[in-house]
Amino acid sequence: MNSYSQEFSFATGINFTTYNYKNSFGERNKNIDSERGSFYEFIYLRSLDRNKKLKFQLGGTLNEYNASSRNGNNSYSWESTYLGLKGGFIYNIFPTEYYLNVAISLALNLNGIIDGKQRLNGIDYDLTEQTVFNGLFLQTETGLSIYYTVNSGFKVGLGYQYSLNNKITKNSSEVLGFSNNQIQFKLQFSPYEYHR
Repeated sequence: MNSYSQEFSFATGINFTTYNYKNSFGERNKNIDSERGSFYEFIYLRSLDRNKKLKFQLGGTLNEYNASSRNGNNSYSWESTYLGLKGGFIYNIFPTEYYLNVAISLALNLNGIIDGKQRLNGIDYDLTEQTVFNGLFLQTETGLSIYYTVNSGFKVGLGYQYSLNNKITKNSSEVLGFSNNQIQFKLQFSPYEYHR
């Protein structure tokens, strides 16, 4: 087996999330402000061609989608955490032997809420019990990353990803989705290369 054919990637960074919410009458709430959240992902990568430019990716994600709002004397905040399984493709623009490389990524992420709270005037409510937040969501992801090769088995990278996360189970008359801008810091390992 080629030592470059399998890799692992860990990424973390910041989410800047916009809540796309419609009530049961189809009306949007335009007073919801974006807040920062964290994200983590661990991805398995496998080359699909001899030049190792096209790769398949599969892994797990943990995303925080946060927002806030104020209506008169009332203040609201939402903090939600979604666990997901993603799969997709990464294309390296330059050959793998270059020290600097640029990669484009496309992926789908099936995810659901595992923790969350809504705070209304200092009182917390469990978001996992609200039907508009629970159920299955499908996230479409498009990203661009720059990698620097530290050595034959290790790379560091910075990336940007834009995604839309929409609910695919219809268990509520309300509609919720997330538009997300993500700043990423990445570590990529080729463990088999260390054993050559």
